[in-house]
Amino acid sequence: MPTDSELGTILDGLVGRWCDRRALDPLRYLLAAYPLHMRTSDEWHQLWVALRNVRGLSAQVLPDVERKLVEDALRLVDRAIRGAGQVPAGPSA
Repeated sequence: MPTDSELGTILDGLVGRWCDRRALDPLRYLLAAYPLHMRTSDEWHQLWVALRNVRGLSAQVLPDVERKLVEDALRLVDRAIRGAGQVPAGPSA
């Protein structure tokens, strides 16, 4: 299970960046699933889906540095889901 501080640092940083420049598309996806409240497998899966949706945004919306952070977060969430035995459908990050 990833540490809360590791994943939280990445996601909080992304939210801060997106708020600063009013990037509503990635915020719309991520804030539907983050922060986690009860840390259930369903919430982890919703966060995984939200991050996959963010990753699919164009380069105009998601610069390379942020795309790498999203990839890092996806790997951490994927590890958490796999650790709980709830493997998401499709290829991992």
